[in-house]
Amino acid sequence: MADHKKQHIIPQHYLRGFSIDRDDPDINPGDKRIYCHNVIKEKRSCMAIKNVGYGNYFYGKDEQYGVNNLDDGDECDCKNLEDILNRLETQHNDLLNRIIDYKNLSLTSVELCSLCVFLILLKSRTKSARDYAIKTSKTMYESIGQMYLDKNNHHDLRVEATPHPVGAHFDLIQALLGSVDKTLHSMIGLSPVLLINDTETNFITSDNPVVFYNYIAPNYSLYKITTALTCSGFMIFCPITDKLLILLYDTDLYQAHKHTQTTIIVKEKSDIDSINKLQVLKCSDEIYCYDESEIDYIKKLRSSVEKFIKDSQATYTKLDKKYKNPYAIGDEMHVGQYIEQYYKIRLSFLIFNERNLKIYKRIDEYKTKNNIPYAVFRYELRDALSYQALGKNIL
Repeated sequence: MADHKKQHIIPQHYLRGFSIDRDDPDINPGDKRIYCHNVIKEKRSCMAIKNVGYGNYFYGKDEQYGVNNLDDGDECDCKNLEDILNRLETQHNDLLNRIIDYKNLSLTSVELCSLCVFLILLKSRTKSARDYAIKTSKTMYESIGQMYLDKNNHHDLRVEATPHPVGAHFDLIQALLGSVDKTLHSMIGLSPVLLINDTETNFITSDNPVVFYNYIAPNYSLYKITTALTCSGFMIFCPITDKLLILLYDTDLYQAHKHTQTTIIVKEKSDIDSINKLQVLKCSDEIYCYDESEIDYIKKLRSSVEKFIKDSQATYTKLDKKYKNPYAIGDEMHVGQYIEQYYKIRLSFLIFNERNLKIYKRIDEYKTKNNIPYAVFRYELRDALSYQALGKNIL
């Protein structure tokens, strides 16, 4: 069986940033306390971080989900996914501590890559990611199976798939770990900045702390999901302490009012409220905070966005025949979507680049007119901007 029955979904080193004891050297790291509000049970508690955000064999047991050792010349013996995640946490802990201590994101290219891997892994190891893996796998298997049966005149039969929760999630994280270079390439064009909270309202975090967002709302009826890594306007929010938050944003579509090259000092409470509402919306079960008094604040936030809270769903749809794709098999093209709740925010320090937004809209209109699904990708906007700089027609 796996060496560790208690497997942490949210790394303990990350939660320490929100612990009331984080600066006390006499308390063991895992014994430092954090306040927790369970939004399902409406229960508040104060617990040691070692007892927060974990599941028994959440990433599986050795005999079921063993992995090959990382081939990097080290002697470390990684028997399971939990071992690999723990190993990466050591690297990410050092980087996170440095960011917190120096309060800036002046990073080398290697450190920036490490930061991106930290954010994507933190996003992918959660209960929300497991829900995504299960729903998308189930929908894809059932849809493809049903299409096969229907084509062979078995219209009376129905396909039902039940992916194993651990197995589906394990495959998702394994695929991510096996394609880190591709994932990092997808994040080209995102600029990192550290938000420094200069208000009396603290940042909160949750059991799904990394939030993918876009000012441009998705249009699911046209298959335009805007929170994919490569989408124009995409951004990532991740609080790391009650006063610090990492933001990655698309520099082609947004302009940020920075105080230094890598920092933004946030002075408006409304900005903090908006960012915290995203944590409330995206959490699975639990929200974590620095002070017990913030739990009443969290409950008010949840009440204000309650009508936007709904279960995510996966779809697998046949596209309109008007859409032609050279990679389509036969004359059919299908697209999978993961539909999540959307909540519109605006931040005082981040605005649209209006000139580039106009070009974005022209590209989007062209794609809609020609029945081309998907939102505008960053490379499409960059190419259009380059053509315009050369005095050439964009579309």
